[in-house]
Amino acid sequence: MTSGKLEHIGLHRSWWARATGPNLLGLPVVAIYAVIGIIPIVATHPAGDIPARERLLWLAVAVLAQVGLSVVALIGGRLIGHRESRRASIARIGIVLIGGAVRGLIVQLSTDSLGLDDPASLIPRMLNSATTVLLWMAVIAILVDGQREFRRMYREAFDRDIAIAARSVDPDDPDDVVESIDEHMRRVSKSVRQRIDDIRVDSPHVDSSALVVQQAADAIRDLVNTQLRPLSHRLWFGDAGQPPRVRFGPVASEAISRAPILTPIVLAILTIGMIIGSAVRYGPTVAAVSGAVLIAVTGAYVALSRSKVARAHARLWNLITVPVFSVVAALMATQASAVLFDSGSDAPTIITIILGIPTFGMIVAMAHVTTDDRQSLLEAMADPQAIREAVRRVREREVATYVHNHVKSQLTASALRMREAARTDDSEGVRAAADAALDVLSRPLPDAIMLGRQSPAERLVEVTQAWQGIADVDVELPDGLPDQVTLLVADILAEAIANAVRAGGATRLSVTGEHRFDAQADHLLVTITDDGIAESAPAHGERGAGMGTAWLDSLVPGQWQRQRTGQGSVLTVRLPLTVGVEARSPGRR
Repeated sequence: MTSGKLEHIGLHRSWWARATGPNLLGLPVVAIYAVIGIIPIVATHPAGDIPARERLLWLAVAVLAQVGLSVVALIGGRLIGHRESRRASIARIGIVLIGGAVRGLIVQLSTDSLGLDDPASLIPRMLNSATTVLLWMAVIAILVDGQREFRRMYREAFDRDIAIAARSVDPDDPDDVVESIDEHMRRVSKSVRQRIDDIRVDSPHVDSSALVVQQAADAIRDLVNTQLRPLSHRLWFGDAGQPPRVRFGPVASEAISRAPILTPIVLAILTIGMIIGSAVRYGPTVAAVSGAVLIAVTGAYVALSRSKVARAHARLWNLITVPVFSVVAALMATQASAVLFDSGSDAPTIITIILGIPTFGMIVAMAHVTTDDRQSLLEAMADPQAIREAVRRVREREVATYVHNHVKSQLTASALRMREAARTDDSEGVRAAADAALDVLSRPLPDAIMLGRQSPAERLVEVTQAWQGIADVDVELPDGLPDQVTLLVADILAEAIANAVRAGGATRLSVTGEHRFDAQADHLLVTITDDGIAESAPAHGERGAGMGTAWLDSLVPGQWQRQRTGQGSVLTVRLPLTVGVEARSPGRR
């Protein structure tokens, strides 16, 4: 191993990183501004009071402009991906500016074609739109990033508490979870172990037993694909046990799914705000009439929101009734004053109410979700039953990690080595591969998971030697790494080799580690390159990701990335060197 070069870099996320990171062109930011960005076009660009028909035309122009911006932003975000670098940040800013200019161009062309009165010229409008969009989307990106960081912090706090509780269990007295899965694995692998034993008996006459070797390799492959892979997925993703009571899903989705988002306090704040606005614009008499109508409408809505149907089907209720309520409230409040006092149609107020009620309601509901998660988290951390349920999930994930990173990887490598050795009449190679496969299948789960007897050096050697003759693996890590970090690197390497060889046909991998630090924490930047030719694998957070991706997301959330290159692929992982419970492979104690 060689010493890594120390480099002082900033690993904390500054406002610049938050504002120009992947969130800037992500769907949440684009969707939020797609709604917010309509209001200034409709309510402020056409100065003065204009007919309702003309105001509706401006609404159509605004929607079309926001759609154009959203398309540009989402396409740009797809092209740039999740890369976090100064070049990627500048590219995202450029995409937003282009999208903002396109938005302004659409507004200008649409108003000209529809004959709407608009004194602004093309270039100033495009420049104003571009800068406005950049400022708004950057602010929203900072808020979204901060919200995700906030939720991640509490999720990690919960995971740490559960990990501490799990490690307090006596490792010499494994629980029923490990023992039952161990019994299941022995049962499903019995015939495969028998086939491997036959090979070891028949050697060294490989030429007369090549068919037996091929059949054994096929049996190992079938065991991995039909038994072990479904088992590890089921254990990891939670089908085999109850998940913890605290959920950490997307904030917006959680907000509309838990309860009606237009609570009495939210509706009261909105009603007061609209009454004040009406009083300023039309006087107290009109405001009183509009306020009375709004109070009646909101009172009826609150009563309906407390019904069993609304609470039992919160998502459907919110998606249907919130837009309907916003339209009804806006029309009734404004039209009542228009009829009684001949105040005229107030299209800007109508549009502002229709867009403002759902937006404000969602913001408040999302804040409530985060607060509720925090409270339920604290309650769960003090609830022995919740701790026991979560410890069970930890045990299941420990087994899933071991099956995925150790058993499946070792067996896949052994099957490939057996085929290659049989093809070249290498009896010793067949015997070595068969011994390795039998060893991993015969190893009791309690010993493998609970005791963790392997040293870091032994684990690295096991990983690299498992693929000997299939892929050349070169490892260079800095000296003096904590044992826990080296074990994590070995597990990550096992996952990377299995993916690169199985899916990409890689024959050479290189692993390097670079020690980096800042004022807050030391990190090891691990880079694994391969010469595989497979299609691009899912990066963190992408749909279609398997257990390996989910495991990395759990291990180092947001701190890893896989990219395709012209010569293969590159996996980069940032591991904290101050290893407590921050980054820990399940099963390591």
